[in-house]
Amino acid sequence: MKSTSILVSDHCLIEQVLNCLERMVGLCEYQRKLELAPARDAIAFFRGFVERCHYGKVENQLLRAMQVAGISPQACLGGSVLPRREEAGSHLDAMEAAIQPASAGDVTALNEFAEHARAYIGLVLGGIARQEDRLFPVIARTMPEGEKARLSIALDT
Repeated sequence: MKSTSILVSDHCLIEQVLNCLERMVGLCEYQRKLELAPARDAIAFFRGFVERCHYGKVENQLLRAMQVAGISPQACLGGSVLPRREEAGSHLDAMEAAIQPASAGDVTALNEFAEHARAYIGLVLGGIARQEDRLFPVIARTMPEGEKARLSIALDT
């Protein structure tokens, strides 16, 4: 699926950082600590790369190309992506708010960070699965070759 290979590469990178976040959750839950700098770096990555870069590619290139080709993204994804994006943003906000007190040892903040991190991880991994298991195969089967080529070029820029 060359037309979506850039997005699959994005997913691999996102999953690597989600794995790091998962390790941070383990430290919060079992060792009752959170390192300030790595937690801030993870949030910065999710805000910068995932929210601005990756979601931008999905919304501005992929979903538009699908609509032009007459493919319903909502049907493939089981509804609109906007509510899930807003929920993910709320979890990021809560994690970010908890970082400082959690890194100082506040147990409530450690629990909040872990709770919202787990929810965020679930949302993002669910979104990746829906794209790779539902959306990308539909594109491969039904999108005209010319549209696939245009999409591949658009996603690569």
